[in-house]
Amino acid sequence: MKTGLIHLLFAVLSAGFAGAQPQGSVCQCIFVDPPPLKLTVHFSNGHEEEARAKMSVQTGDVLVPSAGFQATLLCESAKGLVREPIRNAGPQPVPCSVPPKPLIQVAGRPADSHRLGPTTNDSITLLAPRGTRVRSTQPRIRWIAIEGATQYTIIVRNEDISWSNTVPAAKGDVMAVTYPSSAPPLKPGGIYKAIVRSGSAASNSSQQPNMGFEILTENDAREVDLESEKLDRLNLPAGDRRFARASLFAAYGLYADAIEELGDGRLVGQDPFVQRFLATVYLEVGLHALGRDLVLKSLKPPASDQDSERGRATSHALLGQLYEWSDAPAAIREWQLARTLYEQLGEAEAVKTIDARLATLTRR
Repeated sequence: MKTGLIHLLFAVLSAGFAGAQPQGSVCQCIFVDPPPLKLTVHFSNGHEEEARAKMSVQTGDVLVPSAGFQATLLCESAKGLVREPIRNAGPQPVPCSVPPKPLIQVAGRPADSHRLGPTTNDSITLLAPRGTRVRSTQPRIRWIAIEGATQYTIIVRNEDISWSNTVPAAKGDVMAVTYPSSAPPLKPGGIYKAIVRSGSAASNSSQQPNMGFEILTENDAREVDLESEKLDRLNLPAGDRRFARASLFAAYGLYADAIEELGDGRLVGQDPFVQRFLATVYLEVGLHALGRDLVLKSLKPPASDQDSERGRATSHALLGQLYEWSDAPAAIREWQLARTLYEQLGEAEAVKTIDARLATLTRR
């Protein structure tokens, strides 16, 4: 699970055009027959590998078959399993002709419910822990308050335990409850799900995937503690120390800890690199609107005055990913802006990857 701090910092710079797709907006496919000729898969995380039978690929990956190549992908889409033939040579996106349904729809159009501030819809936005590992067996459960709520019921469960507690609503946009020591103990390595309810509203009402959390194993917890101690001995300035710790947490999949280390975005200042870093973490846990707000800030003065052309290109590409969740035209616009900048920089691989993303979006 550990990525390594230096590798992670490098990955953040390129994540705008090569990072993972937002959860729930991808087609998952496998090769159902052994490819008779060579096909290289350029995965969206930057990895490359020659295709083989039963290999998994998804939206955002780029396929580069040789001339005469023929194979079939089996893709899981909104209409069920779809067979997609690959017959042409040259770079091409994973051919999901029937994209998955958006997880939330309003009047037939996708809508993003993850907005910071009280909401009046039937979904409570769980801020943490979601799509993350956590260090503590007593994690903090945080969510965005909803208008008119007088109390909330918090549930933590898996196949072995089911705990719940009701707490009164408090002032403020964000509420938090710590899993108590008196509750059934959560085990290192265990996978759980947190749900918050109030009346008919619930954090799981949109049935979003990957909303669970995993307690860090004891070995990984010791590693994190040791690495954290090394950072503390460097005596970095406060802002640099927070960012270094957040990077360390993210390297271990501790996204909730990384977000809290940077104060939910309040402590990122005007550094566009740090803004993009936190936006990438928000993308990992599906809080797309919060990520968009940060990237948009990175493109405005004074942050944009400190940035490089490559940094601005990365911001537009990251916005393209974040908008793919709810606004395809906006995603296309941002990807095109990123493509222009990367082309001017001579970044041929980035341009090729963006072309594949644009091809996927325009086919929807």
